[in-house]
Amino acid sequence: MNGKNYRWEHQQLVEDETIAVLATFHETLQLLGECEGKLGQLVITPAGIKMRDLVVITLFIVQDRIDESRVVVLFKSIAVS
Repeated sequence: MNGKNYRWEHQQLVEDETIAVLATFHETLQLLGECEGKLGQLVITPAGIKMRDLVVITLFIVQDRIDESRVVVLFKSIAVS
């Protein structure tokens, strides 16, 4: 966005060039398996306030990718005749 690259690293959204932190996600510890990693507090810094929509959307994407990585894939053998 705006010709700059951003990444979520260690629960922080960081601008690559300046290493400015745009937001931090503080995870709430939960014992509910399905909610793990999704509940918490998102703190948007002054550097990220103009990009708050991007911050929220990218956090959802990161959380969804984490969920996908936890899914167990089972393969069934298919008999070919």
